[in-house]
Amino acid sequence: MNEFLNIKEKDGSGTNIFEPLYIFYSKAFRYFNEKVFENILPNIGFLLKPKASRANRLAYFRSNFFKIKNGSYPVICLIIDFVSDVDVKKTLSSLIHEMIHFEASIKSIKDCSKSQFHNINFKNLAENRGYIIEEKDKRIGWSYGKPNEKLNSIFDDFLKINPFPYQEFNIPIVEKEKKERTVFNYFCPECGVVVKGKRNLNLICGECQVDFEFAEPKEKTIEKIIENLI
Repeated sequence: MNEFLNIKEKDGSGTNIFEPLYIFYSKAFRYFNEKVFENILPNIGFLLKPKASRANRLAYFRSNFFKIKNGSYPVICLIIDFVSDVDVKKTLSSLIHEMIHFEASIKSIKDCSKSQFHNINFKNLAENRGYIIEEKDKRIGWSYGKPNEKLNSIFDDFLKINPFPYQEFNIPIVEKEKKERTVFNYFCPECGVVVKGKRNLNLICGECQVDFEFAEPKEKTIEKIIENLI
């Protein structure tokens, strides 16, 4: 951890341990606004939050999220689970991605649907900022991109003067304990009807008057899950 955190942890002042992250990404936003977006992006709010159980996005943008007095402000939210000292540029790329949504918002350009499908407008805006999108995803459209040589060089320049504030920063993955299965399927070999029950039951189909057979549970492999999703 950096010197700031070591000092604060020693004196027990109850500091927000993520404060250096907020400072780091706030500086990144201002730097990229100047170097990449010609300072066209106005004020914004930053949030860090854990990912939802099934969501895998690294960040997201919301317009008119905060209302303070008579004004409203957008927000860029970075998912803390994907923030790491190992691949800082990946998070910086995510920040650029959301800043492109911000640009579309202030220019009243429809770049994304409610289902998160990124259309050709997003692709055009992105590539104008050095964020290259080579393939169209079936589910979310022109979304996945990577920095070109010029944008990657801007990342390098930023990190030289603003090093990532942590060493060995990661969010530990806590695996949930698997519950032992207690309900199983039994099927009639004649009519195919399926019933559920505990293991080692002796059941007879009332329609066919034959014994139900035990259906061995199939183990779900990651390959099978992906195959079913396609």
